[in-house]
Amino acid sequence: MQVLYFGFLVTIFIAIGLSLWKGGDPERAGAGVLLIMFMMTWFEGALIQTVGLSEEAMRTISVAEDLVGLAGFGLIAARARRLWPLLCTAMQLISVLTHVVHYLGVVNRPIVVVFMSQTPTFTATVCLIVGTIIHIRRSQRFGPERDWQDFRNLPSG
Repeated sequence: MQVLYFGFLVTIFIAIGLSLWKGGDPERAGAGVLLIMFMMTWFEGALIQTVGLSEEAMRTISVAEDLVGLAGFGLIAARARRLWPLLCTAMQLISVLTHVVHYLGVVNRPIVVVFMSQTPTFTATVCLIVGTIIHIRRSQRFGPERDWQDFRNLPSG
């Protein structure tokens, strides 16, 4: 289990570092969302070690983390001229729905809930890495591109 957690951390740090270093504005915003989610997880771990959180409190923080990811990637997807934010938003929606299914009592095994909520977040992290690499290659090949959709020039009426 520790090896998986270490691999997950390495993937997050690669995604954040690469996106901040070589990504466009949407990739940097995605790195910010991942960083906020990571800090929430770190804060949860610190509280568990110092205060000893209840299972309900841990679940609440986990739901809040996934909702932050859903909102953050959703806002990026609404404006960015990229495909990867849509995939990240879909993955975070799966994580949020996992919590709903757990609260409804459909799935009661903790390992299943952890797997169903962490795998989409890992997939979103990989999507950010792939999206950043695609942005780098496209920028090298065709030059700078528009990062955000401009809704001011749409025809009215």
